[in-house]
Amino acid sequence: MKKIISIILSAVILLSCCTGIITYAAQNDTYNHLPQVYIEGFESKRVYYKDDENKTSLLYPIDSGRMSTATSNIKNTLANSIKSFDFRLVYNCVYGWMDELLGDTKLEPDGITMQPNVTVDATELKYSGDGKYVFKYDSRLDPVDLAKELDEFIGWVKEDTGSEKVELVGSSFGSSVELAYISEYGADSLDSILFCVPSMEGINFVSQLFKGDFHFDSDAVEAFASNAVGNDAVTTILQLLNESGILRLLIDTSVEPLLKVALKNALHDAIHDILATHPAMWAFVKAEYFEDALNYVFGNDRDTYSKLIEKVTYYHNNIKIKDREILKKAIADGHHVSIICKYNMPPFPFTYEGNFMGDGFVETTVASLGATCAKNGESFADNYKQKLYPEKNYMSPDWCIDASTCFLPDNTWFVKDLAHGEKNDSYYGMINYIIYNDIDVFTDPNCPQFLQNVYGYILPTQDGKFAPKDNFIQHIIKLLKNLFTMIVEKIKSLFN
Repeated sequence: MKKIISIILSAVILLSCCTGIITYAAQNDTYNHLPQVYIEGFESKRVYYKDDENKTSLLYPIDSGRMSTATSNIKNTLANSIKSFDFRLVYNCVYGWMDELLGDTKLEPDGITMQPNVTVDATELKYSGDGKYVFKYDSRLDPVDLAKELDEFIGWVKEDTGSEKVELVGSSFGSSVELAYISEYGADSLDSILFCVPSMEGINFVSQLFKGDFHFDSDAVEAFASNAVGNDAVTTILQLLNESGILRLLIDTSVEPLLKVALKNALHDAIHDILATHPAMWAFVKAEYFEDALNYVFGNDRDTYSKLIEKVTYYHNNIKIKDREILKKAIADGHHVSIICKYNMPPFPFTYEGNFMGDGFVETTVASLGATCAKNGESFADNYKQKLYPEKNYMSPDWCIDASTCFLPDNTWFVKDLAHGEKNDSYYGMINYIIYNDIDVFTDPNCPQFLQNVYGYILPTQDGKFAPKDNFIQHIIKLLKNLFTMIVEKIKSLFN
């Protein structure tokens, strides 16, 4: 019955919003626009490893075979640790697993030179149709180095199309490359500029890992685990454990001590030896944590990694913390600059008060350059008032986001229920519609500021706040009733 009702409601929503879908589709069929250069997100180019027998295997992005091998080796690592009376069991397993997965991806201390036997696909002019050229790159490298490659790529596109300008779209880490390009090479070759789910101001959980101060937030653990498992019974049990304080107690007495001893050391060494040699990872460290992260990761090794540190510090000081200045200049020079964010997906639960509104990877307030957001799974209080520009409405219909505090409130869109790396044709249609028409959030009622992913279609968000939470006793009673009902139904099913 739930499925039938969901299908009926979805059909009603789709029919009521079909004008917007037609608008996007019509735009996709129109080729009278400038060429678009689309900068992919993380794990863009493929990285390969060639063994001593000259056999090539995929190294990065991580494939299922490498993941399976690394995971199966944990058993051997554990057995060897016990046999040799090496009781750093967690350290050996965690570090060994990460080294097996990513060890060969590490770069030399200059942050450029690859390990022997490692190769990367060559850059090529890749056309994906509809006037779009896809820029692929080695996403371990520094955004400034990649911006140089992008400059050459844009030159190829201009030569191939005969166009003097291109539309530039950067997705996720691609936004950092996009920002570095604008800073280092200017925007003379660009018409409009769009940032999709940008991570250019950093990511919370990566920042915490790189400064060695990560914790588990119980609300975020509940949301993340419930979403990952997708089972009503498990969700109810997790809610019950969280609301009663048992989950917090378990984290404080077992998980946190493990983090601060064995796991923390293993992660530190894996970051120091592998991930921190990728300059790109430093672009994910938020500005307020940057110096602490350098000290934590490299400590007394700063001389050894001096060239790498110089490289990532240049990006941090001259581009990352000046992103809004760079964009203001681009706007002043006549360029249309826009941002697309996502929200309402459970975050990684690695920080205190980590149950923030986000897309499962980047905080919405960070990606949007300043939106005010409710916590994940919650809405603002009924008496909340929009903070800025009362003459315009920047409040989401579900009362989760106040976009008035964004850096670009008129040119920042929010898509609900679409995960960070999740894309569909309707989402790409939205990107094209915005970049090719230079619209703002008030231009077209079918493409308003707040949209939602509904069975693969990006449609205007419907009204509907999250239900306010019951008081503690009411909520516990409701959860116990739900759990009891599920147990009874399960027992009944066994006898049917």
